Amino acid sequence: LGVAAAHILPTSMAADVMEALEVDSGERQEGVFGGVMNLMQKLGNSVALLAIGWMLELTGYLPGAAIQSPATLTGLRVMVSWVPVVLLIAACLAAAAFPITRRIHRSLVTRADEMRAARAAAGQAGA
Repeated sequence: LGVAAAHILPTSMAADVMEALEVDSGERQEGVFGGVMNLMQKLGNSVALLAIGWMLELTGYLPGAAIQSPATLTGLRVMVSWVPVVLLIAACLAAAAFPITRRIHRSLVTRADEMRAARAAAGQAGA
């Protein structure tokens, strides 16, 4: 359940940020935001894969060896346990600092709805 939040929260938070941007700029920018998020995910995956290679090299991993050294096994244990824990804690701290609360989000949604209604009314009046 804890790891699932790491996959769901960023997308949920992104929707809140897009609403805030719409209220601030008066324009919807989901396409740009989605493109930037996709790029960041790809960069994150690339860095993670690169880090795995570095960690295997640093720990002395021997490809194809039936038995690995104790240092290698310790390095692998750290890589699959403590590194993710530290990164998840950092992500939780960052999410806790997210400035859009429920109250602010409700206000943003109301303001965005009002802006959309005003644009629709202006479009109908000009038609």
